[in-house]
Amino acid sequence: MAMPSSLSGLARLRALGEHPRRLLLGAYVAVLALTLAVVFVPFLRGAVTERAQSAFRSVQGGWIERVERGEALVSEGSYEDAIAYLEELDARFPARVNRHSLDKERERILHALGQSYEAMGRKRLTLETYRRAVGFDPRNVANHFALAAAALRLDEAEEARAHLDSVLRIDPSHMPALEALIGLDFERGDFAGVSSRFESYLAAFRIHVEMQMRLDDTVVLVSIPIDGRTGVVRAPIPVATSATRLVIEPGHPGIEILGVEFESRARAGLVDPTTLPGLPDGDPLQFALPAQEIVAVRLTVRTRVPIDPDTWERVATSYRNRLDFDGLAAAGDRIIRLAVDSGPEPTPGEGAANAETDGTEAGGTRTPPSGGRR
Repeated sequence: MAMPSSLSGLARLRALGEHPRRLLLGAYVAVLALTLAVVFVPFLRGAVTERAQSAFRSVQGGWIERVERGEALVSEGSYEDAIAYLEELDARFPARVNRHSLDKERERILHALGQSYEAMGRKRLTLETYRRAVGFDPRNVANHFALAAAALRLDEAEEARAHLDSVLRIDPSHMPALEALIGLDFERGDFAGVSSRFESYLAAFRIHVEMQMRLDDTVVLVSIPIDGRTGVVRAPIPVATSATRLVIEPGHPGIEILGVEFESRARAGLVDPTTLPGLPDGDPLQFALPAQEIVAVRLTVRTRVPIDPDTWERVATSYRNRLDFDGLAAAGDRIIRLAVDSGPEPTPGEGAANAETDGTEAGGTRTPPSGGRR
């Protein structure tokens, strides 16, 4: 018997409805099977992970190459081309917030753009671009210092001062920022400001440098805090030794060894500090060791903070103009005048070195942060 036309149409509709449901169910089963395979089959999981990581690295590498291309245009002095290229890259670049995998490249774009705008005499865009870099990562010393340096060159002294202060809040040992601020204070005759700022710098300054000790053939690296003070640093010997000779190589003109004490398992032998030679041009100090198994060396160390001679002359003049000769003597006792090479312009990613507390055992080392040209 023929099915009524209405019932036949309903059956066809039901059949049509079943088709997408079957497709959806099939896709679900396929995804579930793939997920289970990735989770439970280590080889397949590793292959999928490696393929995903490789694709991610490839995409990242492409963006990094674009940034390098823009920086090359700046280095060549092709500022108009650099601006056109970097503005487009800036608009498309994926890193929009800090903590992105390409966040340092975002800062590189902004620094290159700022440099190009300044070279073309576009003051407003120069400062706006460096402000964007500061806003992107307010804890990055290089961003604040780049904005401050540009502001100084563009006769925006107050904005420069604000960001130089920010640099020193983040990194109290940033000498180029100190030098620039002291120069600004000195030029306007703020001698109290110069001496106060320098005392704050001395109070906060602390970097670590690596000093080498040799006990016969055993080399021990000692981390010395340079802070303009006298203190004791204990250097454990990794393996107890019966060496007969100790050689100390300070390696830094701001380090003066005042006393050496040896720790052994039985007792400690003290070398009279008054018999120690001086430090002629950092020449090594040599000692005959007691006939005991040495487990540690305790060094009484006096350190001095390095300061550029021109900057120190401004500081000393400020103390004298205020008739603060005691303050001048106290500050002068904690510094060593050096023609400091401040290194290259700060690059995105540089941060402050974290200070450690005094009186700790010598262990790891810290490299002083570079901080831009003066």
